[in-house]
Amino acid sequence: MNLFEHILVPLDGSLHAMKALQTALNLAALIKAQVEVIHVIDTAQVRQIAHLLQKNAEQMQNELKDKALGILCDAECLARQLEMELVTHLAEGIPYEVIVDYADHHGVDLIVIGRIGTRGPRRILIGSVTERILEAAHCHVLVVR
Repeated sequence: MNLFEHILVPLDGSLHAMKALQTALNLAALIKAQVEVIHVIDTAQVRQIAHLLQKNAEQMQNELKDKALGILCDAECLARQLEMELVTHLAEGIPYEVIVDYADHHGVDLIVIGRIGTRGPRRILIGSVTERILEAAHCHVLVVR
């Protein structure tokens, strides 16, 4: 039995997230682990962006969902290039809470996440979602630079 059998990679469309996915797929190939990816549409962000762009929340939600589906499609393409299987999920809520909850309820034993996401370097060394996952996750977390 491997230490890691079920790997979860949160994706937000950033370069760091794609590096995390590449790392997770390479690791999974070595240890024969299952890899899943999750993209979480931040519901608080939907309202803020809609307000700033003077759009209604439903329209903004649809645009973010289309973007999310593109991110998940890119992940599937990368996995296919490596001849790996990948399970994708799209969720809504507060990203770190959804990711930790998903990991807890689906037997994830490793979360592989990029150091900084699309929100940029709010902190000097690590992004806020990554930091919160590190604090809240009940499984191992690998942060990819």
